[in-house]
Amino acid sequence: MTFRGSVNLEQMKTTVKTKWTNVKKKNDQYKHLHLRQQIVDSCGYFYWLLEKNFSIDDHVQIYDCKPPKNQNELDDLCTEICSQPLSENKSPWITLIFPLDDSFGDEPRYVVFFRLHHCMGDGVNLTQMLNRCVLDEKHLNILTPNLEKKFSIKTLLTTFFYFPKYALDTIPNKELNILHGPPQTGKRFFRHLTSYSLPRVKKIGKATGATINDLMVSCIAGALKKYFAEYDAPPVRDVHSIIPIATQSSSEEVGFKNNISVSHIILALSDKTALARLKSTQRIMRKYNKKSPFYIFSYYVVKLFVNRLPYQITRLMFYLQDSTCIISNIPMQQSQCLATNGDELLHCYVFPVHFDIMGKKFPPR
Repeated sequence: MTFRGSVNLEQMKTTVKTKWTNVKKKNDQYKHLHLRQQIVDSCGYFYWLLEKNFSIDDHVQIYDCKPPKNQNELDDLCTEICSQPLSENKSPWITLIFPLDDSFGDEPRYVVFFRLHHCMGDGVNLTQMLNRCVLDEKHLNILTPNLEKKFSIKTLLTTFFYFPKYALDTIPNKELNILHGPPQTGKRFFRHLTSYSLPRVKKIGKATGATINDLMVSCIAGALKKYFAEYDAPPVRDVHSIIPIATQSSSEEVGFKNNISVSHIILALSDKTALARLKSTQRIMRKYNKKSPFYIFSYYVVKLFVNRLPYQITRLMFYLQDSTCIISNIPMQQSQCLATNGDELLHCYVFPVHFDIMGKKFPPR
């Protein structure tokens, strides 16, 4: 998050303590206990244990760096930060604050950089927890997920019998293209892409009958096709992408938790024109209706069964789901907003989770 104003470390520590780490339930227990717990593993299983000598100073810090002068330098700094491992003997989250150079604007600006392990929560829950922590709740305007969870008995029985076929169909074969190199060494690369006007996107969607998600996926498919052509890569027909799907309804309380399912889609790269690619994308996306109970079944299969297996098995299952990219479209703040200290929010970005099996990740802005 980029704000207009000056860095104030103590104020940020107070905010995080007030909104996150020191919040208690009626029974006097900490509400967000994972913020004070570290992860330990034993015999292939992972456990939460209370962090010894928890201190907010370990999790909210000034990042010692030269203030970035432009967007490229800011991207390089984000790459540097995300390439560093999180502490293994602390709760897996940290908040870093650093100023931007005066060349970014006429007034002082600073960045609040939150890093959280995926075990702390899914994208929808975490972004809403971040917003409610540092932004003025009077001005929050966040789109809430709306996933159907009530189905007829006939639909549930049909889903139960067809789920094994659905699971096999959604596990793509091993993909071979120039984006699949050796396993990542730990360093990530971030780049800020061109921003597009949301009203313009909606206008295109209205003219073609496409949703914003259809347009986003179609544009990414076109960008990948152009990338392959520029590097004289062999023609690629099927390129799979993972799309996370929030299973949390708008009535459920947000928190540090994972309520997420995923789907695999095939990107339309074979079409010759952008309009043809959009039409193909629309047909593909219609097959993955968010009202389908398959996503709920997938969520509970992972939660009730897969999570009880040792890491050695789940890691193998995970790496069978080979994809070229992950497309994350998380609802963000929908209007101008102020921080709890009165500083104006200028920009907000989310970086999706990183996997060794992925070549590219496309986050929201």
